[in-house]
Amino acid sequence: MLDLDLAKRFAWLLRADVRKGKKSSENLDEAFAQWWLVQGRAEYPYWSYLTDAQKLALFEPTGKMPVGKLEQVVPKIMQLVLSRRPDVIQKFSVEKNLNVQAVAGWFWVMGLIEHALTSAVALDQIRDLDRPVLVDPSLDPNPVLEAPSPTILMSIAWHLMGPELQAQMDLTKSESRYRYLCWFFAVARPLFKFEAIIANRWKSWLLQLLPVDAANPALGELPRFALMEVALMDAKKRPNLKTAAGLEQLRTWSVDVIKPNQKWAWLKEKITYQDNGLPVETKPIWQPQVKPADATAINLKKRPFGVNLFGFAQGELGLGEDLRMAVAVCKAAKIAYNIINIRPGQEIGQGDTALADELDKGPNKLIYPINIFCMPGFDVAARVYLKFGDKAFEHHYNIGWWPWELGVWPKAWQGAFELVDELWGCSQFSYEMYTRSTQKPVIAMPLSTSIERVKTYPRKHFGLPVKPCLFLYVFDFSSHLERKNPLAAIEAFQKAFSAKESVGLVLKVMNSKPDNPQWLAFVEKIKLDKRIHLISTTLERSEVLGLIQACDVYVSPHRAEGFGRTLTEAMLMGKPVVATNYSGNQFFMNPEISFPVDYELVPVKAGDYHFVENEDGAVWANPSITHMASQMRASMDFVKKPHAKEQIAQYAAGVFAPEHTALLLVERLAAVQKILAARNWL
Repeated sequence: MLDLDLAKRFAWLLRADVRKGKKSSENLDEAFAQWWLVQGRAEYPYWSYLTDAQKLALFEPTGKMPVGKLEQVVPKIMQLVLSRRPDVIQKFSVEKNLNVQAVAGWFWVMGLIEHALTSAVALDQIRDLDRPVLVDPSLDPNPVLEAPSPTILMSIAWHLMGPELQAQMDLTKSESRYRYLCWFFAVARPLFKFEAIIANRWKSWLLQLLPVDAANPALGELPRFALMEVALMDAKKRPNLKTAAGLEQLRTWSVDVIKPNQKWAWLKEKITYQDNGLPVETKPIWQPQVKPADATAINLKKRPFGVNLFGFAQGELGLGEDLRMAVAVCKAAKIAYNIINIRPGQEIGQGDTALADELDKGPNKLIYPINIFCMPGFDVAARVYLKFGDKAFEHHYNIGWWPWELGVWPKAWQGAFELVDELWGCSQFSYEMYTRSTQKPVIAMPLSTSIERVKTYPRKHFGLPVKPCLFLYVFDFSSHLERKNPLAAIEAFQKAFSAKESVGLVLKVMNSKPDNPQWLAFVEKIKLDKRIHLISTTLERSEVLGLIQACDVYVSPHRAEGFGRTLTEAMLMGKPVVATNYSGNQFFMNPEISFPVDYELVPVKAGDYHFVENEDGAVWANPSITHMASQMRASMDFVKKPHAKEQIAQYAAGVFAPEHTALLLVERLAAVQKILAARNWL
């Protein structure tokens, strides 16, 4: 069942920082429950829903604090939040003395929003915050302006300002107190967006019409909030309210600025409350902030036949190419499709523009009844379910075209299968893995490859020598060095060829980490052999393909691959491939035109690869350095054979062409179409 409990489970699995050493297979603990309440809900706003009983419990009083001559209730949730915000405590502490009022001001003005707690604030709390903190009249015997006493909320928010502003906005003097009210409503409110806890009476006060100039009634009236804005303006930019043009300018502005989505629109948005004092939420905070589709599109049951393709459409990584090739397959199959672009993370480049035109066309809605997730199941949980919620899955037939590199699915992640109706194996290896791992239907649906975007470059473009036979390995540093195993390529290369032979090894690395000790050690090892060339600069897709084209042999000493895309790209260019004969590439490593490397299976221990625990019993391949070395020598000889290049390319074109997968896609979606028809979804 797709529900809040599943969302929490996914958060537990994804957040090792929250588990703090506990295994992903362990049960959620009390520390996680508190993290979810205070921080997790804010990070995953779709799932921030609280029941009325939970809301009331959060604001149970646990103490009181003085505000002037009054006492302010300290709710339970304030203590919980502050216990997890040492940054706030530090910010408002001077020589270990905590400014309690400033901390309380931060909680009500900023903390509620940051921790998704605004919807839990009841009418009683708002009334408590709205009590006036009376000012001693003897401190201001000759008041210049009629400025109301500050409320508790205003008084504690005053402590958020620096000493200079506090001096300018002394609350004991009417003139400076009015200046503070101007700042509170015209600056702090739009900046921190805490209007939900401002009592409704202040809206009437701010909308009240006042004479522009009491000495000159002919100038007419303007709402108080407009005059407050003018009071805060720089004198040089302030409209001249003694002229008709200046008055009309401000009057027009004051009408426009209270319209929906404008700065002062909140003055027209009255908050209503249930019988228990909790706000009636016309815009629930648990609705997704960014939707892959609007509510009407999601809930329609009858839609035209086609697929919504979820994936990293612009991501500069292999997973992004999975989505882009899924588009190519749909085109070849003449299946209607819609692209739902998912961002893979800030550390991944978003510069691939191959599908830019299609992303810009039309609304980004779930207009078809079939969802195909061309991304790892873990990312579907993290970047779709946790972000967009169950609405992205409801009333759709959901297919997981999930890449995964190991021969077992992590036991702790069994819940991910609840997100889909069936799985597609991108290789025979992954097909067999899913078949063993779930009772859901599993279909063999191999990925496709294209080199249409290849651009020819001379070797000097990459800083490579012209004459030697060059071996190439392209890998992503963020995909775990243990799995990609580049050191094995170096060892095999050095074992295969003496320093006198005209050969070289090119290592193209994505997402290198300059400060990572593992990366620094890797670079130092490369420096010891001048025949090894490291390319760690970012290259466009056409350049990466051009680099493969510029080299002679592709080598992959991987311990596990879900598919092996770079291997297939090299083969489409007629390049012999030397690779570990294990996992996704096994089904296309024809020994007549490629060079599979022997291996032994070794355990994958917890920490070796993401999401894997020891109880999963995962294994991967440890390639034979000796056999890899001999295969590298054999591949160099193969390159010299007549028609070798054509033979490899012809074989690859028959296996990896989008048209090949399109035939399988049409066949499977025809079966799915019958399921949809039976559900009356078409």
